[in-house]
Parts: sequence; structure tokens; C-alpha cells
Amino acid sequence: MNLPERWMRQCSLSEKMRNGGRKTSSGRLLCADRNGVEKDYMTLQMNYQEKYEQGIEQEKIDSAMRMIEDGYLPLEKIALYSGLTLEQALELEKELQLKSKRCFDFN
Repeated sequence: MNLPERWMRQCSLSEKMRNGGRKTSSGRLLCADRNGVEKDYMTLQMNYQEKYEQGIEQEKIDSAMRMIEDGYLPLEKIALYSGLTLEQALELEKELQLKSKRCFDFN
């Protein structure tokens, strides 16, 4: 994690103002993003929140894939433990079956 990203996450609003943030004439706070580009503070926070949520969803999918590959748990338990729906777990199982079928077709 680079400095501006960590700075955005750890500093309070008043610290951001003291450390380079500035307000526009309309009262909106501007801060630099990780590339040094000045953007609206709320836009940056929403972007970080969106990336965070995408990461959580991807981790749910990755853990469910590992459980499906392991083969010891029924799909209902996999869905329960991973936080996915049963339909999502079924779809992941189909994807894995297609991938493994393609691997065998090449051999």
C-alpha cells in the first residue's frame, strides 16, 4: 500500500485538511489520490469502498472454489461457509467442471 492510499484511510478529516487537503468554494474537500491527482474526497472514499467490496466478494468466490475443489463438503455447506448463495456455488461447480473437462481434452 502506498503512502497516499494509507493516508486516505488513516487520517481524520481535519488531518487531511492540515496535510494538503483543501476545500473548494462550494465547501467540498479535495484530496490527492494515489497518483497525486486531486479529487473530491467523497469520490475517493466511494472508490475505495467499491474496491474493498469487490475484494471481499472475490475472496468469497476463491474460498468456495477451494472448498469445491477439495470435494469433502456438500454445496449447501460451501454456500453457507463462504457467504455465497447456493446458486452461486452451483455455478462455480459448473465452471470448475468445465475447466477440468477442457484440461482433459488437451491431454
